[in-house]
Amino acid sequence: MTTITFDTLKFVETLKDSGFDEKQAKGMAVAIREAQTNNLEELATKRDLAEVKRDLAEVKADMIKWVAGMFIAQSALIVGAVFTLFRAFPATSGNRGNPNEIW
Repeated sequence: MTTITFDTLKFVETLKDSGFDEKQAKGMAVAIREAQTNNLEELATKRDLAEVKRDLAEVKADMIKWVAGMFIAQSALIVGAVFTLFRAFPATSGNRGNPNEIW
């Protein structure tokens, strides 16, 4: 855990020189030390950030694999559906070239 040095004695003396009594100055020093300690526990270290970057890279690679796989699967499904439609409704050689006849 990362620590920040905080000279409480100097802080208390500075507050006392500014007009605080000793009890108030010590209370302020304790409060500030606790606030710093609580805030430091929530901070991310460089190691934490590197771990998050590594995890994100793994997720990105997995997403690319899934997207590529789904693209291939959808393409195969569409091609299969088109071939199935062509087999189900074969073209007749009747009046294909005559634009005046609809049916």
